[in-house]
Amino acid sequence: IVKKFNGKLIKTIGDALLVTFESPTNAVLCGLMMQEALWDHNKGKNEEDRIFVRVSINTGEVELKEGDVFGEAVNIASRLEGITEANEIYFTESVYLAMNKAEVPTSEVGMRILKGLPEPIKVYKVIQDRNSVDFQELITRIKTSEAVSGGRSSSKKPLIIGAFIIGLAAGYFLLADHPKKHVKAVDTAIAEGKLDLALNRADEGYQKYPGSELTIDAVRKVVKFEVQKLITEQKFDEARALLEQRQMELPKISFEQIERERLLDEGRWKYEHNSGWSRYPYERLVEKYPNDVPLLQEFVDKFGFGNKSGTSSSFINEVVLKLYEKTGKLDEQSARTLLEILKHYGPDNDTVKKVIPILCDKFPPVVDFARQNLGTMEIYLRYNSRDILKLKNSFGAAEEFLWHFYNLIGIDDDDLVQDFRAAVTFFRNYKPGPDWEDFKKNLGIVRIEDVRSCSKVFDASNEALDIVTTMFYPQAQAMLDEWAAGKYIWLRLEAYKVFEKKSELSRIGDFWKFHEWTLTRPNPKDAFSDFRELLQISINYFSGELNGSRAAEVRKIVKQSNEHFEELKDQNYSDRYLIKALKEITAEVNTLK
Repeated sequence: IVKKFNGKLIKTIGDALLVTFESPTNAVLCGLMMQEALWDHNKGKNEEDRIFVRVSINTGEVELKEGDVFGEAVNIASRLEGITEANEIYFTESVYLAMNKAEVPTSEVGMRILKGLPEPIKVYKVIQDRNSVDFQELITRIKTSEAVSGGRSSSKKPLIIGAFIIGLAAGYFLLADHPKKHVKAVDTAIAEGKLDLALNRADEGYQKYPGSELTIDAVRKVVKFEVQKLITEQKFDEARALLEQRQMELPKISFEQIERERLLDEGRWKYEHNSGWSRYPYERLVEKYPNDVPLLQEFVDKFGFGNKSGTSSSFINEVVLKLYEKTGKLDEQSARTLLEILKHYGPDNDTVKKVIPILCDKFPPVVDFARQNLGTMEIYLRYNSRDILKLKNSFGAAEEFLWHFYNLIGIDDDDLVQDFRAAVTFFRNYKPGPDWEDFKKNLGIVRIEDVRSCSKVFDASNEALDIVTTMFYPQAQAMLDEWAAGKYIWLRLEAYKVFEKKSELSRIGDFWKFHEWTLTRPNPKDAFSDFRELLQISINYFSGELNGSRAAEVRKIVKQSNEHFEELKDQNYSDRYLIKALKEITAEVNTLK
């Protein structure tokens, strides 16, 4: 190639060649032909078998002595080779001004500072665009031509001002250096635990062969070694900061895989050591790699149903749905995780609308789950369970009964009042059979803990309570006992009235304490009508004791009652309505004197 472009090989310098030309255009074309020959050579080769060269060209006066050339022009060419990138052809401004610019496509690299030179010089390069038709025509023309004279410099006297130097790096003719050499040095340093040495060897190889995948991988090996060392020492923040620093220093190298492994190692260590923060590395990974099925599965296994280091329910549900979308499968852990959402969101939620059909299609135990939770005071779970059973055609008479029963006692939401009224109508028309008590027991209705609908002023609240205390009295007795002994005026009154109706006032226990509480403990501010009714019952009770052996105790209670209501007056002195009502109450209590 050198001979074809009328060049002369002067000598080899380490792993470089020094060549002179009389034409700057020939020098540039020769460099281009060498790069093209190597490009053809590297096609289809493994990384370790590829050869990369750098071409640098300068022009200037030189001294010819004993077959060698000397001078500042030679030194500048050598310095320029040091900043030339692999596979490129760099040349100085003096070459650019002297060459035939119409023959070779070029572009400006910019001003560069070279070692040993007091001022920066302007550098250019050949544009090697293999997708360009003009470039391909140029290559074809060079390859098919027998010799190239090289433009207007032919009239110049050789080796005076027209000597041109071309330096080739990285062993096209000499294989003294190769990316493999640097990779091996890095591997050895890492194996010996010499981090600083490994860093130096990796940097040296990358600077010399920046386009080689071998030297890039060597850099990654060192960075991975650094990061893993910090992870082993549980210095997670330092590992993250180090990787960020390396990415800023080497923006052309991707450390994405190392970042992935760093987050995974951190998350696994924190999970195994019961750290509450283990979910954050995993969440970042899942957000970054939403299509990584093994990663999604690991996340669900660790943070799904029954997890020990929880993540937000909305996030884990998104992951489970993504995993199902990718695999079309739903294992038990994923299914149990999705079931949890049914406790927190109602049937109108978009995620619930996706989840229920999937569960019905892929998780047969969902029917038993829905039957068990149709009888629950958790409203969202009850409504979602109903929808599951209807979708699976499993909503029969027993399920309908449970549905209305828990709506009767478990609705305290104004938005659901229609379902409450439907429940009242259902039981108003229901005719219990002879095995009524066994029927309720078989459905799991053994004890009623609460009647939430009684806490709301629904138009059918009283009727609902009447249904509960008649049709379900055995199951409500324990609850009524708690009401009678509790601190809420209206619940004490309701319990008293039910027990009186059932002729079971004895369930109240200590009548004296029950009525003493009415006179001395409550604040009737928010339940005047109920309190006045309960107060009259208690006054009637103590009236019967005035002529008996406990008359003195009754008067003592009256005194305590006066003190209690006077204190309430002082606390609510600005509430005229309350003050007036308390005076009336005090007057009623004082009739016991």
